[in-house]
Amino acid sequence: MRMIITELYKLFHRKEFYISIGILASFSLLFAILIGTDSNVMEISGGGISGAMFTAFVVQFISGFLGMAIFVGITVASIWSGEISDGTIATMILKAKNRRELFVGKLLATYLSGIIYVASTIICSSLFYILIGRYGSKYNPNYFDVVENDYITFIYTTLLFVLFSTSLITLLSMKFSQMKALLAMLGILILTKILEKVDSIKTILPTYITDVQRIFTDSMDSKTILFTTMIIVVYISILNLGSYTIFKRMDVK
Repeated sequence: MRMIITELYKLFHRKEFYISIGILASFSLLFAILIGTDSNVMEISGGGISGAMFTAFVVQFISGFLGMAIFVGITVASIWSGEISDGTIATMILKAKNRRELFVGKLLATYLSGIIYVASTIICSSLFYILIGRYGSKYNPNYFDVVENDYITFIYTTLLFVLFSTSLITLLSMKFSQMKALLAMLGILILTKILEKVDSIKTILPTYITDVQRIFTDSMDSKTILFTTMIIVVYISILNLGSYTIFKRMDVK
């Protein structure tokens, strides 16, 4: 428990953590200004855009360009690769009761960073939409208009994507430097987005999570979502097991 508290404390004292939140918030602010000023940069059909749809748009825009994965990757690579290379891990291992306690503490810290990035983006986009977007003609005071249940599924799937990216970069950070681990993660995610176009691949690889916008464009039943979730959870578990196995056998000095 002591290691978990220590890792969470370190997370909230990382400069890149707050820089990432600030950059993510700036996207929300930018799009809210475009809505509030009726800018023709954003073409909105129909009677307007609700707060939930605006939030989903911002999150999808960032995730679509792998922005969320990049910010998560930078933080996670710093937590693992950075501390392995500078010798901090070796000191932490001596202080911990065992490596499992240290691994769990760091893993929870990485997951929390991803969850906070998603939550902060949702909160900021909602606030900016209400405070600034309300001055535009496309503002819709009914926050959950149109989306409702789909919105919850969208957020839930986005979190799955973040957790998958976190587990992937964690595994890569065990073997590579910060930059190499980040580039390798992006390469794998880009490949996954390409494989999304191959129908035979979709049943065995979690390609679905790199295209969360499908929730609003495809009619997905609960069985499809449940099956996909199970696949993603299995992949996350395999990645974490691999990371722990490498970490347990790692010769650190």
